[in-house]
Amino acid sequence: MDPESDQETRHASRERQLINQLVAFVAVLEVDGRLVDVDAAALNIGGIGIDDVRGIPFWNTYWWSYDPEVQDEVRDAVHRAAAGETVRLESVVRVAGDGRLPILWQVGPIRGEHDQVVELVASASDISERRRAEEEMERNRLACVRQVAELEALYDALPVGVALHDRDLAFLRVNRHLADLNGLPIAQHYERSGRELLDSIDPALADVIRSVFRSGQPSLGHEIRAETPAVRDASRDFVADYYPVKVDGEAFAVGTCVREVTAERQLQNQLAASEARLRRVTDEAPILIALLDAEGRITWANRDVLRRFGDSAERHAGTDYATLLAPHLETPGDEALLRQAVQGAAAGRPSRLDLELTRGGGREVLEIQVTPLGARDGRVTEIVATGTDVTDRRLHEERLRLLNRELNHRMKNLFALVQSVITMSARGEKDVGRYVETLRGRVEALAAAHLIGTVDETMGTIRVRDLVATVLEPHERGGSRMTIEGPEFRLSRSAATPLGMILHELATNAVKHGALGGGEGTLAIRWRLTGNEGRELELHWTEDAPSREMAGEASSGGFGTRLMQGCAMQLQGRLSQAAHARGVDTTLTFPSDEPT
Repeated sequence: MDPESDQETRHASRERQLINQLVAFVAVLEVDGRLVDVDAAALNIGGIGIDDVRGIPFWNTYWWSYDPEVQDEVRDAVHRAAAGETVRLESVVRVAGDGRLPILWQVGPIRGEHDQVVELVASASDISERRRAEEEMERNRLACVRQVAELEALYDALPVGVALHDRDLAFLRVNRHLADLNGLPIAQHYERSGRELLDSIDPALADVIRSVFRSGQPSLGHEIRAETPAVRDASRDFVADYYPVKVDGEAFAVGTCVREVTAERQLQNQLAASEARLRRVTDEAPILIALLDAEGRITWANRDVLRRFGDSAERHAGTDYATLLAPHLETPGDEALLRQAVQGAAAGRPSRLDLELTRGGGREVLEIQVTPLGARDGRVTEIVATGTDVTDRRLHEERLRLLNRELNHRMKNLFALVQSVITMSARGEKDVGRYVETLRGRVEALAAAHLIGTVDETMGTIRVRDLVATVLEPHERGGSRMTIEGPEFRLSRSAATPLGMILHELATNAVKHGALGGGEGTLAIRWRLTGNEGRELELHWTEDAPSREMAGEASSGGFGTRLMQGCAMQLQGRLSQAAHARGVDTTLTFPSDEPT
């Protein structure tokens, strides 16, 4: 071998070694496209040998044989390169095991001494990593697009107004809800401040935004009252929160979250008014009202509790209810009974008990009722304790019991007296008609005396004047035949019946034998107070009947006289009579109640 050929061989060997070291696809083609040589990397990728591809048109080699369209694309590129053009393409080649590999490849001409195309060179690089990176980037881009779309949709769908402000306080972003609250289009907000849009907004809110920029800290819960174009001529209530939006630790914007609370504030005002009314009602109620927890501690009390037991509502809060009442309880053991009632209410059992209390030197009776208030699950969460002052009612009940006993006693006495009247009226009386008439008159007198003693509004005493007028009313015939004089004086009801019987007997005798029987007689009934401290009543009955002769039952000791003496004894008094030609003088003296 001559030196020149040997040198060319060594040069070609070095080129092949260099080509084989490239992590690339390099091939040398004839101008007509037949493959002359190819690097080892391309052969290894395809899992083929040089003899499998040498002399074969490039587009028919193993790498492109998987798809006729790809082969046509490669043939076109080779022909263009043979015409002197360098062609760059992204394609996919077939690799060992019928796999695929994306490549970036180009084919271009090699020119000879006279600038003619003598060979073609095709080279390629593996872009699978780039493709994977690009695909990953695309996936990330699509994910970001979706996230941005979701955030945009969420931003506009938020049930509160949201916005971003720059350092000039102008709006950078505004969501749909805030635009609707303001009654302005979204676009009209941009590059304008809230004060420029709504002149009713408090200017101090601008200082709040500036302070958030300076401090980098949120500022929450700002109350805003303003008019907006959304609702004309009506102030609305809002609450705004301001917070910094930071990049690399520095606030580049201030976010605003605004929610309307107009209805909430109106409801709060209504609730406050309702609570105030309820408080006034409970404070004016003439009963003690307290709320207790399940342990019997006071959580709230009305004014009557404070008035009766002193202290303040704050001091009462947390106080044991039984402990509060205990110092005022009069009966030993009542505190234990009250605690048992509260414990029973905590277990769901309402109860009622009466407690006697001493307060301010006086005595009162409270009717205590404890009622459980339960949650939906049946647990007792609170207890209502009420106390009603039943002192007057108890006194009234006691008075009724006393009156009932007195009435029973009087009825017994009255029946005994009627029985005596019937018996004594029958003695010596042979004329049935006269007996019936006399008996009827005496029973009517009893009834009248009893009635006037029960219908009097004092329900305990009767005026002497009323009793005298009632007995004599049937015998009043006009004119001034009767004189009734005496101080205002009240008798006990027990004295009314015997005194009424005495007056009736005197009136009956006066009709039959004395001043009330004719047209000329006169009658005077006078009384006065005598004895020690005026505790004795002296009543005078004086008749003047000049044209009548007295039949003198006063001197005969008949039944009428015996009846009057019996009634005087019932009054613990004395009765005396003196008959004369013109009538009868009767004096009755007996102790009685004080005059009124």
